Formats: sequence, structure tokens, C-alpha cells
Amino acid sequence: MTSQNQWKKIFLVLALLAACLAIPAASWAAARETTLVIIHTNDLHGHLKPHIYKRISEDREVGGAAYLAALIEKIRQEYPGQTLLLDAGDVAQGTPISNAFFGEPTFQVMNYLKYDAVTLGNHEFDWKLPALLKMVREAQYPVLSANIVRADSPGRHIEGVKPFIIKEVNGVRVGILGLTTVKTPFQTTDTGITKELKFLDPVATAREYIPIMKNQGASFIVLLSHLGFDQDRDLAQRVRGIDVIVGGHGHTELQDPVKVEKTIILQAGSYGHYVGKLVLGLDPVTREIRSYNEKDGLILVDPAKLTPDPNVLRIVRKYDSRIQAEMSRVIGSSMGDITRRRSDDSFDMGMGNLICDALVSQMGSDAAILNNGGIRSDIYRGDITLESIYNALPFENYVVAFDISGKSLKNTLEVAFAGVGCQVSGITFDVDMNKPEGSRISNVMVKGEALEPGRTYRLATVDFLLRGGDNYVFEGTSNLYLGPVIRSALADYIKGRKNLSPPPLGRTRKIDSSKDKSKTK
Repeated sequence: MTSQNQWKKIFLVLALLAACLAIPAASWAAARETTLVIIHTNDLHGHLKPHIYKRISEDREVGGAAYLAALIEKIRQEYPGQTLLLDAGDVAQGTPISNAFFGEPTFQVMNYLKYDAVTLGNHEFDWKLPALLKMVREAQYPVLSANIVRADSPGRHIEGVKPFIIKEVNGVRVGILGLTTVKTPFQTTDTGITKELKFLDPVATAREYIPIMKNQGASFIVLLSHLGFDQDRDLAQRVRGIDVIVGGHGHTELQDPVKVEKTIILQAGSYGHYVGKLVLGLDPVTREIRSYNEKDGLILVDPAKLTPDPNVLRIVRKYDSRIQAEMSRVIGSSMGDITRRRSDDSFDMGMGNLICDALVSQMGSDAAILNNGGIRSDIYRGDITLESIYNALPFENYVVAFDISGKSLKNTLEVAFAGVGCQVSGITFDVDMNKPEGSRISNVMVKGEALEPGRTYRLATVDFLLRGGDNYVFEGTSNLYLGPVIRSALADYIKGRKNLSPPPLGRTRKIDSSKDKSKTK
């Protein structure tokens, strides 16, 4: 006969069995998954202080290293022992507080945050190789780049820079491979680095190192890429075995992860506006990705919702106090926002027009041309401080002027629009991007008159472009004159005008000849 206590035990077992059967299969699967959380940043460019980012808010500041640190720590506490903190390059170059000390405050912040790995970006080379080597020595985190080797010894990487690391997180051996854009020699102010370094093909490099990492025990592969989103997509399509690409270089805000083939691609914009977070559920045996939130992308670094990390705040204030008296000096005012936004009808932008006007004024030239990538922030309505000039023009580029033929000038414009275009002053022209490279520019006017191929013009630009930076070409130049740092030229121009007005757009007009032809049919 069954006792009363035995019946109670039987009913308890049956109740537990019923409860277990009621649990959804998805919950069982989740319980068997191994969690790996990737926290990521890229293209910080020394933005350690909160600042206005008008794509988010007209008057509310975002970003700032102390708030970024607080957000990272919040995620770490939510997933203890399950996180990787990675950065995809261009760490320090870009603001007065970082540039004045060759990146020292930025590196101190990153050391404090204990990044697990950082890859080299092209602008890590702006202060020349000795400054980069000092940065690597002082970094308390692994600095990676597999595809940069010494030109005189192709198998040897930069001192202190590793091609990859393998780090165990929550029982997962993660192989992290670093890659840097091969365009670095043309996208850094120190274009002379090509004499000392060689940049290898990223696809071939990834194919070489992924098997090596796996042979050394890596069961999950992360590519830390400073190549740009398009290159990341290409890598995902052409290279097998990459689980996640944490990208940089393009300043692309991927609000949601992008999956290409079996690879998940991430990128967190720039300037510390966002922290990226990806929560992965991995098969506990094969380490294949079983689950992730396809809407789990970027988290805004919002000072209104975060308590700043006091230690990072102390680092920022220590360095900022040493330059703030000079940087806060007002040099002029603007009647409106002068931005990098383009209109639907032209390729030029207010900031580009303003800076190029300043170059013409400084050098007394007929015209000026400038690359888009040299312009890094906007000027907003109200007082213009010296700090805003430094933020807009962080690179140590010098203004130059020289004589050039009309034929060569037009060829330079064609070269510019074989890429992403340029900014100009003293010149207007039409651009048809549907035409083949080398024949996109027409109706060129210099100072209101049609360009003459055989005539000599005085052109202003910066030494970076004259040396071939961004692949620019100036043929047959003569009578070269070296001017001041570009920031000084812009500051002088603004000081000479009490109330600055945003320059009108329309210097580089977009046309589409294919539409015109279709209308005539």
C-alpha cells in the first residue's frame, strides 16, 4: 500500500515533469547556448569631450569619454565575464585635447577601460612612425594589424604590433585578427611611411591567418577591420571562417548588424557617439552562432542618462585644463550653421566652400581645391572659438600655392571625381557621375571665365594633396609657395569678418546627361 508521503512525492515529480514539458523549445535551446558579448567602438578620433551632433540633436551634447566609459561598464556588469571590448582604429587624431599631447589622454582612457584589442587605423600614422611606436609601447592592450609589414623585411610586423591574438572569454577561445586599409599611405599626413612599410592585401592576409588562429585553438573568429564597410562586405563574401567583423574607417553607423554570407558585420559610426553591442548565443560545442538580435546594434552615449566615470573625467579635465584658455578664445561669429551637408543639386558643402575661400584669400590665388576628408566637423551659429577651428581641421596640413595649366587643373578635378569629389573656391563646374572616369567634368569656369587649357592659373591647396595624398595628381606645377598651417588660414579669414554668413552652395553642380537624352527621345 502506498503511504500518504509517497503519494505526495509522486505528485511533486509529476508536477515538475509537467512544468518542464511546458517550457518552450526555444528556452531549452537558449539554456544550452554559450553567451559572448562584443562591445565595440571605432574612429574615436580623440573625441574625449561631449559635443553637439546635429544628426541627433540641435542643442543637446552627446558622446564624451567619461560617459562612454560608464556605458561600457554598465554592459560589462550586465554580462559579467562574457564581454570583449574592441576598437577598430583611428583612435586619437582629431581634436585639440588629443592632438596637443599626441594622443596621450586618449590612450590613457583606453588603458583604463582595458580594451581587449585595438587595430591600427590610417590616422595612427599621422604623427609619423616614432610617435606610433611610442603609442604601441604605452598601450596596455594588444595593438593589431596583420597586413602591415616592414618593407625591408616582409615577414616582420611593426615593433609591438601583433597580427592577431587569441583570448578566452566565457570558455570560448576567440581569435581576433587586425587589418588596416591599404590606402593608408595616401590617407595619412605622413605619406612618407611607404618607404618603411608595406601594406598587404587584406583578403590574402585574412586567408593566411584564419587557419593559423584555428590551428592554435581559436574556435570563434573576429576580424577587427579598419577597411571600411564596402571592404568588409567584400571580405565576408570572399573569405570563409570569419564569424564577426568589427569595422571602422568609413564612420558608418550600422544601427543594426548586417549579415553577409555567414559573417555578421558591425560598425559604430564615429567620435564616440555610440557604443556597439552584439549579444551572441553560440553552440556550446561547435561555437557556431545560433542566435543574435538582428535589431541589437548601437547604444547612444547620452550624458543625460549616464553618470560619468569619475576616473575618466579626471583624465579628461587634467589635459583639457592645459589648453582650454587658448581653445575657448572667440575669433568670430557666424550668422548660421556652416556644415558638411550637401544639397541634392551639388557636391560642395558650406564648410568646404568656407575653407577654400580662406585658402584663396590667404594665398592670393585664382582658385583653391581641397579634399573632403580633410574637413572633420561643422561650425554652428554663434561664437566661433579656436577649438571649433581645430575640430574642423585637425590635420597638420600646410597651405601651398603654385602655377598650373588649365589642362592640368581640369585633369586634377577629373581625378578628384574619380573618387569622392572635392571642395573648391574660384571655380565652378558641372559633374556627371554617370560618365566614365576622366570625362565627368564640364563647363569649368575660373573666376567667372571659361577655363582655357593653355592658360596658367594660380592654385591653392594643401601639401598633403600635393604629395599625392588621397591619390590627387597635379601635373606640371611651378613657382611653389609654402603658406601657413590650414587652421591659421581659416582663423585669419574668420577674424577679418565680424559676422560670417554660410557660403551658398552650387559650385560643383550635379548633372545627369542620361536623363537629358531620355527626354529627347
